[in-house]
Formats: sequence, C-alpha cells, structure tokens
Amino acid sequence: MARPQTHSDFKDQARRQWKAQVLKAAAQAFKKSGYHGTSMDDIAARLNITKGNLYYYFKNKEAILFDCHMACLDIAQGLIDELAAQDQTPAETLHAWITGYLERMLEDLVGSVILTAEEGLSARRLEQIVKRRDVFERSLRRVLAEGMSRGEFPEGDPRMLTFAILGSINWTSKWYDPEGEKRPPEIAAFFADWIVSGLLGKRAVQSPPPSGGRA
Repeated sequence: MARPQTHSDFKDQARRQWKAQVLKAAAQAFKKSGYHGTSMDDIAARLNITKGNLYYYFKNKEAILFDCHMACLDIAQGLIDELAAQDQTPAETLHAWITGYLERMLEDLVGSVILTAEEGLSARRLEQIVKRRDVFERSLRRVLAEGMSRGEFPEGDPRMLTFAILGSINWTSKWYDPEGEKRPPEIAAFFADWIVSGLLGKRAVQSPPPSGGRA
C-alpha cells in the first residue's frame, strides 16, 4: 500500500513543476535569441515574474542552461530504459524511442538547448553533461548493436549510426516552428519511420496515420 503524500511531497512536486516551466521558458528564449543574447530578465519576463524570484531557484543563467541539458538527457535515458525493459524487438524499441523523445523535445523545446553553445558552461558542468551523454549514447548503441546481431538492421558501426540518428533528430529543434503547420506528433512519426525504415533498411515498424491536428 502506497503511503499518503505529505506536505513535503506536494512541495517537492510543485517545485519540480515550477522548475520545468522555467526550463521551458529558458529554452524558448535561447532558441529565439541564443544563449549569449538571452538575459535572466528575458527569462523572467516570459514567466511574468521578477528576476529576483528567478534567482531564488537558479544561481545564474549557466545553471539554467545546465539543467536544460540534464533534463533533456534524463528524458532520453529514462525513455530508452523503459523501452528496453519491454518485450520488443530492437526496431520497435528504436522506433518508439525516436517517437517519444522527439515529440517531447518539440513540445517543450527543451531539446533545443542540445544545439546551444556549450561555451556558456563551466568545465566542471560540461564534464558532467558529457558523462551523462556518454551513458545515454551507449544505451542507444546497445539497441543498434542488438538489432544488427539479430539481422534486423544492416551490419555497420553502431557508434556512427548513433551519431547519425541523434544528429538528424536533434536538428529538428533548429527549424521547428510551434506556429507552423506540422505538429510534434506528426514530425516525430515521420522521423521515426524515416530513420527505421530508410536509414536502417527496416520496414516492419511504422507509425499509424495521424488522427488529427493541424495540417
């Protein structure tokens, strides 16, 4: 039986939700003006709060950028871990991961920080991000390597394929327009189908037709 939530639990949940809002607002600002062209005032204005309130949660702009990177990697790693634990083929796992990850990144725009200049980060924080990123990339490479060993994917270099896949999907945040005609689910489904069916020569996994949304 699950224990009842305490006041502390609700405070932690509210803090996480607020932090997610800050990261989303910051990612939008970084996408529009670049990291160096964005100030703490700009981020606070998007949230309709004072800069002082923003500093209560984040020491500086670098701390926000760092947390954006880590949030993105947490989503990527959490999703692939969840899918790897399910009874799916490597092709199904890859397809589901691309769909889920890309849709989430475009909805929140947090993924756009992946292409943000890393010189805004201290050496210590950059090292933390690289270590976390390496862990995730190894997880994705294992999926690709297993697909190759099973004959689902053509033989190749899993490391290079990982870079190719991540490069193609992460770049979408550069051109994605929230006001454009293509919605995140449609874009995510297209890239999942294209990568799994085209790049890796696998045609057994495809997204269902979109059920609605703007054309």
